[in-house]
Amino acid sequence: LFEVKGVSFAFLGYDGITAEDYGAGPNWAGTCPLRMNLVLEDLARAKQGDPDLIIPFFHWSEEYVAVPSALMRQIAHQAIDNGAAMVLGSHPHWVQGVEWYKGKPILYSLGNFVFDQEWSFETKQGMFTEIVIRNQKIARVRLVPVLIEDYNRPRILGMAEGLPVLQRVFDATDEIKAMG
Repeated sequence: LFEVKGVSFAFLGYDGITAEDYGAGPNWAGTCPLRMNLVLEDLARAKQGDPDLIIPFFHWSEEYVAVPSALMRQIAHQAIDNGAAMVLGSHPHWVQGVEWYKGKPILYSLGNFVFDQEWSFETKQGMFTEIVIRNQKIARVRLVPVLIEDYNRPRILGMAEGLPVLQRVFDATDEIKAMG
């Protein structure tokens, strides 16, 4: 929980990939496993602090796929249904589609940003997002494409060069819409 320029935020993090190996236990620190009951409990607890925006971040998805699974979509929708202002995700090492659910953005995977997977165009792609907040609400989300060069050095792409990255996002978004 923290406040920036009069807007209060609650960020929540969940590990759907490595929690079995790196998860917290009764006597040690670690990641929070991605279990829906924990997400719902945390959202309810976060709401008690009355933040303006609650944003869960999920480490999830099968690697090297552009379209999120039905389970990921269900988790994201439940998070929003229970108070999340938006959902952010990562792990598949590819950018994935985006979705607006009940007027709130879901960015399933931002792809790679600083990473050493130089073997394919898809794994060298990533994006970051600029989130504009007005009146304690998310007013705009802008995706900014990047390309990883020279092992771990991301470069922000201009519109023409970034179009293939954004096109992959748009294509995956169309598939999400088709799934209903």
